[in-house]
Amino acid sequence: MILENKRLNSVYAEVIHAVREGASVETVLSRLAHNTAGVLSHDMLAPEGLRKLALKFAREGDGQCTWDQFLLTPGLAARLLQRLKLAGYLLDAPKWADAEGGEWLKITPPDDLPFLPIELINKNAEQIGKGVTSQLHLGSMPTESDVAQATVFYLADRAVSGETFMPSGGLEVERSTVERELFGGPRQERLDQLEGKTVWVIGDHLADYIAAAVDRLVKQCRVATVVLLARSKSGAKAVTELLDDKAAKTLQVLVAGDDIEAAMDKALGKWGRPTTVVSMPGDGLPDQLFGADDPLSPEAFAKVCDDNLTRHFRVSRKASLYDGCQLVLVSPDVPFGEKGPAFALANFIKTTLHAFTTTLAVENERLVHNVPTNQINLTRRVRSEEPRNEDEHAEELKRFTTAVLLVGAPLPDSQDSRYRSRIYRGTSMTV
Repeated sequence: MILENKRLNSVYAEVIHAVREGASVETVLSRLAHNTAGVLSHDMLAPEGLRKLALKFAREGDGQCTWDQFLLTPGLAARLLQRLKLAGYLLDAPKWADAEGGEWLKITPPDDLPFLPIELINKNAEQIGKGVTSQLHLGSMPTESDVAQATVFYLADRAVSGETFMPSGGLEVERSTVERELFGGPRQERLDQLEGKTVWVIGDHLADYIAAAVDRLVKQCRVATVVLLARSKSGAKAVTELLDDKAAKTLQVLVAGDDIEAAMDKALGKWGRPTTVVSMPGDGLPDQLFGADDPLSPEAFAKVCDDNLTRHFRVSRKASLYDGCQLVLVSPDVPFGEKGPAFALANFIKTTLHAFTTTLAVENERLVHNVPTNQINLTRRVRSEEPRNEDEHAEELKRFTTAVLLVGAPLPDSQDSRYRSRIYRGTSMTV
């Protein structure tokens, strides 16, 4: 699976490089459809990067597999088209958007021969094993009994209460810090890069937070357009009513309903690729959990997960394929003054979402777009730290807008600085 993903990422990257250089995606795919390394490596009508890639693959065979003869299998070809479709590159190419599976390939590897070279499989497996064990203090993988023993030992302490326990198996380095405090703000040169750009805000829940962010993006960063992909007309109206005339003129509203993917494609075609995508929670949290009189039903819990986890996943799988984009995922908030179990649900969502944020940040480093992904938490671990009145809520709104600018303004990529491009990914910032 890892080798196939690497092959897919390599081919996809060369398709994107060719499109960036001015080639049409239809032209690139029509050349790629030949699929054989021998033909593509000498096809002068194919993009240079694709020719070099085919030549590289031709040198990796072992005489027993077809890894060196063909670039794609039908399964990989179907995944390539699906990825291009998610990224919006096939919006103006209906023929390719409607193509089924890998049928667009003119020739495919024979079924009676293996595609993957055994020697390369074993080499990668050894590298992965060494990479994992090198991050363990003991130099070996812990058994299930080891993790269970560590868990029991940790939880035996009567002082442990209200904490999130994440047994790491002794990992030396891990991106599992669920919360980082917000200090300072972004440099002006980063904010200047937002001038004239487009920012998307997906969702209309937490209207006051959205309005505060739009106001600051327009007035301080001078963005050209803020696109609000609202869930409903009433939700969009709640946001626009909180804006003054200047910010309201910059805001463009697109009512998406629950069809997020289609709305993102429509926004892409109408306003172009965004510099920043801010994904908001879908709806408020229920103020019930395990009460005997009124427990949270399975259907209600499923809706909580859909509004606060699945929704972010749906946005991320498309936004992660946008060039020059920063992706910001926002965890749910609990209105000040509420003392019910919604606070516990909000912390559960926050912690669970960060596992996704961290994983996505690492996976995005392997894609040609390298979209930075970070999270903003609107709920703190301790209830006493939450706002208690309107003035404190106003302070939190200001901190939220600062957090949006910190993780939403353009971040360094690997060409600017390998070091900074790695450390400003997968963070979870609490306002």
